[in-house]
Amino acid sequence: MDFSDITLHNSSELEQLVLKVGFLPFFKNKIAGFSVEEMTPREYWFDDENEGPWEWKMTIVRNWNCAYGTLFGGKSGYVSLQWYPHLINYRRSKFSFDAAPLDAGGINRQKFIYDMVIANESMQSRDIKRACPFIDFPKKKLTPQEKLLGIKKEKDKGESFDKVITTLQMSTMLAIADFEYEYDKHGNPYGWGLARYAAPEVLYGEHVLSAGCSPEESFAKMLEHLKGLLPEAEEKDLLKMLL
Repeated sequence: MDFSDITLHNSSELEQLVLKVGFLPFFKNKIAGFSVEEMTPREYWFDDENEGPWEWKMTIVRNWNCAYGTLFGGKSGYVSLQWYPHLINYRRSKFSFDAAPLDAGGINRQKFIYDMVIANESMQSRDIKRACPFIDFPKKKLTPQEKLLGIKKEKDKGESFDKVITTLQMSTMLAIADFEYEYDKHGNPYGWGLARYAAPEVLYGEHVLSAGCSPEESFAKMLEHLKGLLPEAEEKDLLKMLL
């Protein structure tokens, strides 16, 4: 498929493309032309008069036909619900909470955040941070008394919040359920929109966990699909999308 002829102008065109191709990175990558960034004219980026890719993702997520989030090599992108069960099937087979490091307080931050989101069905990123006992650890500043006593700032041995959320999305344990704006005193939305997270099976239904084949078969199906879609791409670059 020749992606050089595709120009995106709205969320509908983007969503239909994702449904057609199955996988689509948001940002430019090693596969030339295969990204939302490269298919969208410059005038649609950061323009108050035109909605662009940053706004389109909110509409697409709410339509529940495509998953969006940090899904490709630690970077954002879309996967259609036709292929998302295969990605879940493969990625979860390679993921284990037991492999996550414990922080200085003995907390497995990946498991802590995941369990908290599951217990609440879904949670906004700001609320997750507020509920985590380790977000403000260690102290950002020492008191004058601590400095006089020669106390040094303790290093945080745990993963950052952003790294944990990235891992949970890449492993398909959590997905973005929505983007929610904050509002000023006049009722006007502002900012980028805060991500709300939920487990894919909560968001899309338990059937999203039923790929109907083994994890290895899911991987083979996805790789075969991408090879047919992107025949000129190097296999190592296609593998980076799936691993």
